[in-house]
Amino acid sequence: MTSASGATPLVGRDTSLAVIATFLEEVATSGAHLVVSGDPGIGKTSLLQASRDRATTAGIRVFAADAAQFDTRSSFGALRELLEPLWGYVAHLDAVHGGTLETGLAGALGPPLRRGALGHAVLALLRQVAADGPVLLVLDDAQWVDPDTCDVVAFVARRLVGLRAGLLSATRFGSGSPLEDESLRHHRLAPLGEEESAILLDSAFPRLPAQVRERVLLEADGNPLALLELPHVLDTSSIGRSPAKEPSAPAVLRLFGPRIRALPDRTREFLLLHALEGSGDLGLLAKGPEEPLGLSAPAENAGLVLVDEAAGRLRFRHPLVTTTVVELATEEERLRAHARIAQALQRSPERRAWHLAAATSEPDETVATELELQFRDSSARGDVAGGLRLLQRAAELSPEPSERARRQVMGAFIEADVTGDLRSAARTLLDADDVASTGTQSLPATLAATYVLLNAECEVDTAHGLLREAINRHPGRDDPTDGVLEHALHSLLMMSWFGGRPAQWSPFLEAVERLGPGCPPLVDLVHRAFGDASHQGASALPLLTEVLRHVDAERDPLRITRIALACVYTDRMGECRQALRRVVDSGYDGGAVALSINALVSSCVDDWLTGQWDEALELVAEGVRLCEQHGYRRYSVILAGYIDQLVRVARGDQEGGLRAAEEMAEWAEERGAGLTRSFAEHLFTLRSISLGDYETAYGHVTRIAPAGELAAYNPHALWVLFDLVESAMATGRAGAARQHVAAMREHRIDRISPRLRMVADGCAALASTGEEASNLFERALATPDGRRWPFDRARIQLAYGEHLHRCNDPAARAWLTEATTTFGRLGARPWEARAAKVLRASGTSVSPRVVTSQSGADVLSPREREIADLAAQGLSNREIGERLYLSHRSVGAALYRMFPKLGITTRAALAAALERLDQPDADG
Repeated sequence: MTSASGATPLVGRDTSLAVIATFLEEVATSGAHLVVSGDPGIGKTSLLQASRDRATTAGIRVFAADAAQFDTRSSFGALRELLEPLWGYVAHLDAVHGGTLETGLAGALGPPLRRGALGHAVLALLRQVAADGPVLLVLDDAQWVDPDTCDVVAFVARRLVGLRAGLLSATRFGSGSPLEDESLRHHRLAPLGEEESAILLDSAFPRLPAQVRERVLLEADGNPLALLELPHVLDTSSIGRSPAKEPSAPAVLRLFGPRIRALPDRTREFLLLHALEGSGDLGLLAKGPEEPLGLSAPAENAGLVLVDEAAGRLRFRHPLVTTTVVELATEEERLRAHARIAQALQRSPERRAWHLAAATSEPDETVATELELQFRDSSARGDVAGGLRLLQRAAELSPEPSERARRQVMGAFIEADVTGDLRSAARTLLDADDVASTGTQSLPATLAATYVLLNAECEVDTAHGLLREAINRHPGRDDPTDGVLEHALHSLLMMSWFGGRPAQWSPFLEAVERLGPGCPPLVDLVHRAFGDASHQGASALPLLTEVLRHVDAERDPLRITRIALACVYTDRMGECRQALRRVVDSGYDGGAVALSINALVSSCVDDWLTGQWDEALELVAEGVRLCEQHGYRRYSVILAGYIDQLVRVARGDQEGGLRAAEEMAEWAEERGAGLTRSFAEHLFTLRSISLGDYETAYGHVTRIAPAGELAAYNPHALWVLFDLVESAMATGRAGAARQHVAAMREHRIDRISPRLRMVADGCAALASTGEEASNLFERALATPDGRRWPFDRARIQLAYGEHLHRCNDPAARAWLTEATTTFGRLGARPWEARAAKVLRASGTSVSPRVVTSQSGADVLSPREREIADLAAQGLSNREIGERLYLSHRSVGAALYRMFPKLGITTRAALAAALERLDQPDADG
């Protein structure tokens, strides 16, 4: 039997059709994907056509797209074609997903496009479409699809379960396509057996001479296309020898050469134009209305193309026809064809630019300029990856070394800043002609170089000096609208912070002062809320609040990560978590790796402060893998050396913490990374306190911030306020403790965040005595949202319990019991043991591991409660992850941790357990 499209008959494909039948059942009920792979001519297209027919019969709506090998469309071109029939549903999507599709597929202006963000938007679109009934997307010849489309299709395929939507694609086996990834579901088409081959051949050529039949069966080797096409190539005179001119080609690759060579020259030229242009539009390249049909007729008669006169479309019979047409053409013929196509594409400037480039065999500044212009337009539409390819080609075609170098370093800047490919950026800079002189003149070149120096080599002082000088020489250094200058100021700000020395801030402050009130708002916000949080953080809160109102709708991952920086020391990170998860996902799915790692760091900070320590360790592991894969040494130090070790030290790993702190201190000393030294001192401090060695702790913590001083541009001092005051009081330095409390009051630390208000009151209580201390402790522990920061709060509870115990006040037991329970839940064993010891001394015999009367807010963290509520509603781990922008692994791990806390073993018991949890005093 033959499909309606005239494709290869499906002889011997019963097993494959059974696989398709099962697949379509899954599509109709829950959603599924399938990748069909195989050699050229094996019958992939025929199987896809049969699948489309069966899906339509079953009531599944089918939308399909075919790729063309020589299609030069921009990024996501095939995805645009595939989703075009669904465009009416976009208006029903939320602003984030709809805007992403508008930017990615409709050419709207927008921020840099991330494949992960586009993948989520496509999933949202399919969810909307599938609400009207099951839907199947079919993508044939995926080996020719643009890489960006392939990445998005693979991303979507893994997440279809539950949508009643399907993705069926076909790709050439061994093509290296992302769709060949082992994580996807595959069905490989094998060659036909001897009996099946004979049935197919005899059905198509019942009168074939015996010798020819034997030769065809031998050479076809079970390939259906070869079985159907070789009889046109072979005849009795060819028996015993291979066809002339192609003696070494495999049978399936020399099927169409003789027929193409036999065509009239003008028809061959006509086929070459359409093979290279790829759209199949007969009218696009025609010189007159009669020309397409007249020129295509010989090829149609030869069985090479199919022409739809009504639609004005031409389709090659098989991708191998397209390949052979191009391979048989001379270089001169291909150049002429590309030039003619470019002339016809006046209304498609990016495609025109690519064909101009393909028509150019020598450097040409006119073509290079047009490519660079299209790079800017493509970037403005959010297609940074596609734009980068245009810019790189522009550099290759630049006749002047200076222009070539300028374009190369601009590309290196994009690689370093947006795509996160430090190694490629470094290679690009080294390859740039005259890069030494260009690098000293160009701010983009210096930015790219300093990204490599800071993130890969961690050469803080060198990077800082280079960028400082480049900003001072930059022609637009006084222009607040200069986008490159804004990037440079952000980078200089981060280098100054990482350097950890007040003097390093001077060049940044001078540059900002030159801009005056015109300073870019996000630079100003990060400067005040992150760089100098202890002095200017409170003043930045109105702007930060306004920015955070829109962060969930923000599509630019660079802006999201910078907004998150403004939340690090102001304790507002929770408001960014959903947006940050989108950035993290984009890094896994072909987006900006550097920004993804940055987002993981910010998320880990939030998890540390809010007591999500198990999740913090999971995210650290994710980030470290990305750092090792892409060479981001600086971030791996922050993640593995600092945040990971904070959790482990708090849980009692004193030896590991000591080694990590010593290594980090030595590493910081070698590179001038002053902030990393503060990280090490924080680890030393926390470790010493966990051991009860307050004298050593005081020595380390006062290296971060001397007692009584909260200096400008030392924001990390806000993370060790309680450590300093507690250590001072424990070592008889009450005066130093009170000086530090006075410094907190002077700089109004309490206005920055509820956490810092709670900590400031707790510090003041530690440094006070009698009833004043009790009142301050009570005020600290009454802080709204104080439970959001369980470790800080439990330490204050412990200190209050110890104070009350010294005063023989029986109220100590309640505070000590709650502190013990919280430390136990966090796994903070040294503090749990300390609290339990005082609790026993107060006459309470309750085991520190036993949870007594406790509210739901104490048993589950806010994040855990969100997950538990959604799981109780019946959502799967994957669905919960998509809602909360977590990986499904993180959701599963969180549920695993929650069940023992709730005293249950299955998801079915969640709803009842949560109801019990919400009943006050349920146990008493």
